[in-house]
This record gives sequence, structure tokens and C-alpha cells, in this order.
Amino acid sequence: MKMRWPRPLLKPWQAQALALKTLPMREKSTLGALHTGLLCVDVPRLESFNLFPGVMAASRKGGVIIQPGGRIAGTRAIPLFLSRRDFDLAMNILKPGPLFELKPIKRKRVGAVITGNEVYNGLIEDKFEDVIRNKLTEYGCEMVRAIIAPDDTDKIAQAVKNLVHEGAELIVTTAGLSVDPDDVTRKGLVNAGVTDMLYGIPVLPGAMTLLARLGDIRLLGVPAVRVVLQDDQP
Repeated sequence: MKMRWPRPLLKPWQAQALALKTLPMREKSTLGALHTGLLCVDVPRLESFNLFPGVMAASRKGGVIIQPGGRIAGTRAIPLFLSRRDFDLAMNILKPGPLFELKPIKRKRVGAVITGNEVYNGLIEDKFEDVIRNKLTEYGCEMVRAIIAPDDTDKIAQAVKNLVHEGAELIVTTAGLSVDPDDVTRKGLVNAGVTDMLYGIPVLPGAMTLLARLGDIRLLGVPAVRVVLQDDQP
């Protein structure tokens, strides 16, 4: 028994934030986003789905922000029809839940600790705050306050504590994450009581990025190279 590519095969893929961008036509369809969100892809099950004969699905890479109406994935039968057996096998892969999920962006209250003796003493102009504010605006977040602190562990720790007291749900620190004698941001965060610190991620530029927690508050340490590159872009 041969079957055309059916709409029911698409429904299990669709989390709440997903919709069919176009109706299935000539056994192919496109999934699109209903609202802005972070795309998550169940890669192992997507790969398993694509191993079955007669079906395919191609999606954007997970971990990217998708805007409303943006394309997420496309699927079709190969070439035009499916057997009942192949259809049932494909459906079994989809039973545990959607292959794609669009997680909504959480609008956090964010505080920033901008470190560096040169900035603190007015010797150079700070450019971190504008970059952070612009990025927060993209995601609908609110800047609680930006505090400029010198390369002093106690003052960095106190700045973090002040932002916590003022209701920050996410704290971004800038610079001071390398190995020079005045790079003391990590020590200041330890003095502030952070836990679960992860220093260094497989990303270039920005390998010295820092992640940590302070109770329910998340911390993100941004290395200075990120702003240098931002400033040099046309």
C-alpha cells in the first residue's frame, strides 16, 4: 500500500511555538516559528528519522535564535509516496515528542560589572555598557544598572552583591579574565560567593568566557576581546 506524505506525520514535530509555514504540497512542507525563540533540535532522533527509507527532514542548527515567521525545518517524502510500513516506522520515531522545540526568550533583569583600572580612573572610555545594553534590547531584557569597578577583588565582589540586592537576575561581568596580574575578576566572583564556575569554553573568539551561579542568579563573564571585535566591525 502506498501513501502520500500526510499532514499527521508533521503534527508530532510541532511544539507549541511551531506551526506549518506552508500546507503540505507535493509531499513536502516547511515548519516556521510563531514567535521569537531559541531553537532546540533533538539531533539523535532527527538522525534516526532520516535513516528510514522514503522520508527526510532538514533543519536549521539548534542553539540559534529564530524570529517570528522564520524557517525552522523542511520535510518531504522521497520521491513522492510512502509505503504503509515506512510511514509507521517514521511515526514511531516521532511518538516520544517533537523533534524541534522553540524555547521562549526569558526577559531577565540584568546587571553589569565593568572591570578595569583604566576605565574606573577615566583613562579610557568604556564601551562595554553600550554593547551589553544593545544586546539586552534585542532580547527584551532590562538593564538594572552598570557598575564600573577597579581591578580589586573586594570591590568586584561588592559590586556583584549590590546588583543582587537591586534585583538582578543575570549578572554580566566584563574583562579581567586573562592571566595578567591585574586580571582578578574570577577571584572577585569567588569572594562574592559564586558556585559552579566554568571558566573557558570551546568558542573563538571568547575562549576565556566564564559561567557561574550565585543562588538562583546566573553570571556570565565576558572577555575583553568580545568588545574589541565589536568595536572594530564596520
